[in-house]
Amino acid sequence: MNSKNIGNIGEAHVLAALTDLNISTYLQFGDNEVADYLIMVKDKILKVQVKASTSYNGARTIFNLTSSHYLGCNKKSQYKYTKADVDCFLCYDIKTKNIFVFQNNGNCSKVSIRYKMPKIKVKRKINYYKDFLLSREMIENITTV
Repeated sequence: MNSKNIGNIGEAHVLAALTDLNISTYLQFGDNEVADYLIMVKDKILKVQVKASTSYNGARTIFNLTSSHYLGCNKKSQYKYTKADVDCFLCYDIKTKNIFVFQNNGNCSKVSIRYKMPKIKVKRKINYYKDFLLSREMIENITTV
């Protein structure tokens, strides 16, 4: 499966989930827009970027929150979304079929979701999957710039 197919699967599942949550969703046209969807909740419009991943390994999934642009001759550049570009990421895990919500803090290029807590104690914050699952409440708590 190529990256375009993975992205299409993620967008389709996220659109269905937003519809199930009765969240008004507006689609962009073409591939050159920064946001995949505009959604309306509590009289505010949020710009949403959808990401999908197939990296689940039984313990965690990693989502790449950047966009790749191919420049030719096997060169590509990575674009990091600013806070002005998108308000949040809705990330679809193809293997577990879970959708996660992440506020765009403007300085993150990857995020890891843990399905199992690590056996050893770690000093950094763990993104436990249950804390980021898509819900209407999660979407309503997203703040805009």
